[in-house]
Amino acid sequence: MKKAVFGAMMLGIASLGYSQGTNSKINEVKLSGVEVAPRNLAYMDRVSEGTISDRVLVLEKKASRYNIKKSPFFDNRSEEFQVAFRQKGGNIRATYDKDGKILTSSERFKDIALPPAVRNSIYKENPGWTLHSNAYLVSYNNGKDVKKTYKAQIRKGNLKKYLRLGVDGNKI
Repeated sequence: MKKAVFGAMMLGIASLGYSQGTNSKINEVKLSGVEVAPRNLAYMDRVSEGTISDRVLVLEKKASRYNIKKSPFFDNRSEEFQVAFRQKGGNIRATYDKDGKILTSSERFKDIALPPAVRNSIYKENPGWTLHSNAYLVSYNNGKDVKKTYKAQIRKGNLKKYLRLGVDGNKI
């Protein structure tokens, strides 16, 4: 029995030595009509920076990858085209140009996981209060700064406070 187990182990080790080929030639394949990079990479870089909520990222990726030319409502006009993306607890209204580039977007998400800087700021400045609800707002305008705001409702007994915070946790 020992010889069989030892033989099987040696056979396994020996086969690992030949598992990788030595062919180092790589052939490049060109695909026509395939776009590898997302169409709205600048949009994704700007709006997703610092975002930790998966719900937000999923909808932002959907908006950035949306192909306006494949929309049944697109009629090849040169005007701006507005599309609304919705999911439970969030929505994005994006304005596209005729080539599919996002010009502006307005985003609103409810009750997301707050970044540590925002969450810690709320509890540090308001000891004894509890976080009741929150909203995350993003305003994107191509070529301008992205505005990101957190709104939070905190409670202590029957008392309520409404806070507006930036991404760094400072009050606005």
